[in-house]
Order: sequence, then structure tokens, then C-alpha cells
Amino acid sequence: TSFTRERSEIRRWQMRGALVLWACALQAAVADDEGRVSSNAVGVTPLMRKYYSARHSLFDRYDDGILLDEESFYSVTPQRLADHHARRCKSKLVVDAFCGCGGNSIAFARAGMDVVGIEIIPDRVDMLRHNSRIYNVPEQRLRLIWGDFIDLARSGRVEGDVIFLSPPWYQSSGIILPCFWLINLIR
Repeated sequence: TSFTRERSEIRRWQMRGALVLWACALQAAVADDEGRVSSNAVGVTPLMRKYYSARHSLFDRYDDGILLDEESFYSVTPQRLADHHARRCKSKLVVDAFCGCGGNSIAFARAGMDVVGIEIIPDRVDMLRHNSRIYNVPEQRLRLIWGDFIDLARSGRVEGDVIFLSPPWYQSSGIILPCFWLINLIR
């Protein structure tokens, strides 16, 4: 059954860190086909339960084993919009500056572009690599960098035809960030 597959997924990713464990715990906590999540599931936060019902709009192949952490449930670009970005982009090399778990990076790669994905949280780099395999993205199409895009840009180590900026959405987590100008980030 799919529940057995999801439980084995939890065991396989246990050594990867708490973020990935949260993602797997949520998959294993599904109570029924309507997506209702058990209120006593270990490692499943109320915020994850809130966004879980939208999982198939984020990735249409979610049930094939897509991994998301708590922030990704409300930060990842829904697949339909990511596919629209990719169709409009028409580029050879795209830098996804805040690639997260891969919504936009996967869409760009599936549209035939080479992608450099930059992510500051190492568990999300692993999740993106895993998620891209579910969509059969060729490994040579996707180069993943664990690092800070702003530091890399300031040092001149970021090059591409397009630099795609879709920073994480911190609003739902209660973190309030100051307003900033893009030009100030790379000075």
C-alpha cells in the first residue's frame, strides 16, 4: 500500500535531519483520501496541517513521494504557476536564487533549460534533488548549490541568462522582515 511506501520513506530519510522528517511524518499521517490529517500525528505542526490540503496544487505528483518541509508548504510556487514561469522564460541557463524544495527549478528543467539552484538550507537541497527524480529531471540539467545567493551574487560567482528570484514567504511563520531594495543586496 502507499502507507507502507511512505513509512519506508521515513526510515530512509531519518538521518537527513528534522526538516525532512517533518515532511515524511506528514505524508505518513494522512488519515483518509480527503487529506484529513490526524491531529495527534508526531512531528506534524498545525501550520503543515493547514496547508496540506493544497499539496496537489503544489506538485501534481505529490503522492509519488514529494518531500516538503513546513516552510515549503506555504512558500513553494504552485506547479501551474511554476510551469507558466518556465514557458515564459525561454532561456538557456536559469539561476533559481532561492530554489527551496524545487517548484520552479523542476519546472524550468522540465521546459528544457539548464538550472542552477541555490539554497541556503542543506535539507532543502536534498529534497529538491529527491523531488526532481520524481519528475524524471535529468541530473545534468540541474546543478544544485548549498549556499547564500546574496553572498554568491556579491562575490560575482552567479552567472546565468536569467536570475529567477522568488524568496521564501516568511509571513505565515510570524517572522517580519524589513523592506529592502534588490540593488542593495548586491552592492
